[in-house]
Amino acid sequence: MMHVSLFEVWKITQRCLEAAGVPAGHDREGAFATMWLAEHGFPGIVMVSTVDLSTGADWSLSLSRTESATQLDAAGLPLVSLGVDAIDLAVADAVSNVVELTVVNACAPLYLIPFAARRTHQSGTFTLRWEIAGDAICATVSGEQVWIDGGNLDTLNDVTTRCDAKVIYDPQGNSGAPVGQLLTAQQIDTRRQDCLAHGTEVDKAQWAELVQMSRAVLVPDSAESREHGAGGGDAND
Repeated sequence: MMHVSLFEVWKITQRCLEAAGVPAGHDREGAFATMWLAEHGFPGIVMVSTVDLSTGADWSLSLSRTESATQLDAAGLPLVSLGVDAIDLAVADAVSNVVELTVVNACAPLYLIPFAARRTHQSGTFTLRWEIAGDAICATVSGEQVWIDGGNLDTLNDVTTRCDAKVIYDPQGNSGAPVGQLLTAQQIDTRRQDCLAHGTEVDKAQWAELVQMSRAVLVPDSAESREHGAGGGDAND
């Protein structure tokens, strides 16, 4: 095992997602979500090393609407970066009423939590529901407070099993008393400070795989590469 900093977690995730061909900006969204999970006590970087980041995938969500329902189809893709689209759509659709949408055929629904936490920093509440291997999981997210009901380490961190996830957004934050185990602001801050001081633990072999995958975004150090824009001061410096 080895320890890496939170910035290294962000950096390696960003590069791997860019190499996988996610839409512009989604590499940084996925890096944010992975780092958030890592600093909140979840195995974020381990999850990324397990996610299928095959190049050539159509990294997009298909949207369909009826009068009574909104549905996003992930086509088996992980929500490591695409989760932000589901959360943003729910917020955009809400004026004063509660909004509910479903993300079908999705992997890694745990990644919805960081995006929901960021969106509810000022106000509002998200309720996220999904089921893996018969294990029903409900996460209630309101800024830095996260309640999780159901699930175990295996089903919470599962990034390969397809499932449907319910995303419910209440802009007024009046969704009723949440249930489950609360990650208090103090617990979250303690975990964050520990990560900042000591880094997060990761298996050396898994880290080596991520490093190898991330190298796909690099180009030779040559005059020709620089003529085409290499070394411009972006996230890959």
